Amino acid sequence: MKPPRYSSNARLWLLPALDAPRVAIIRRKPAAWWHFVLWNTESSELTSGAWHKGSCYPEGADISPDGTLLAVSFGYGWGRGVAAVPDLNWVLRWDSEINRIEAGAFSSASEFLIDLRGRDLLVQDRGFPAVRDTPIDVLDYRLRRDGWTERMGGGYRFSPSGGGPAIDMLPLMKRDKVYRFPFQLEDVPEDINDSIFWACYDSLGQLLLAREGRVELHKSGGFDPMRPSFVRDLNDLTRPKDYQFSLFPLT
Repeated sequence: MKPPRYSSNARLWLLPALDAPRVAIIRRKPAAWWHFVLWNTESSELTSGAWHKGSCYPEGADISPDGTLLAVSFGYGWGRGVAAVPDLNWVLRWDSEINRIEAGAFSSASEFLIDLRGRDLLVQDRGFPAVRDTPIDVLDYRLRRDGWTERMGGGYRFSPSGGGPAIDMLPLMKRDKVYRFPFQLEDVPEDINDSIFWACYDSLGQLLLAREGRVELHKSGGFDPMRPSFVRDLNDLTRPKDYQFSLFPLT
């Protein structure tokens, strides 16, 4: 398998909620900007949200079980926190002295795990889940929590219970100066696999793909790469002219 090329297409990270048909899309394009979109995979509605210029670490992000909150890290000077998705209105924030990838993870609807490293919480709504301070590898924790298993040779594997191809998430690769996790769908042609940037299943058992700047949904029970049940091209999204930069540095 060739490491996938990403060219000028939007890069799309998909974070499916465990208990609701909601997916946080973290989108990068143009290169300096990050865009947050909420995808309701039951109604096929996509809701555009906040834009952020600077650093962001999608691999260290997590979404709450009900799909309403996103934990995300923006690196030094911006800190890490949990915000309502997709507008990123903070409900919990803390500073970071270094560019920390891990934002934290939801162990359940009532508990959130974070590695504070001695930093103080800055904002916390009364209704926010209990916070437990603990070292955590967010990506590994999130994948295992959501049903992925470690695969021989490295990486992870997800085997759906309702039909559809199994997904292999291979170890980190570098191509064209970009580090990403290649994905392979079982018994799917190589050229299709090479075009996949991210792959997962939602809470309804539907296969979700990010391919060449598009999101695709394939109903449970089968997979035809040429006939998705839903597809939307996110390559050409632009910031509104009157958009006000919503994130702010910590002081």
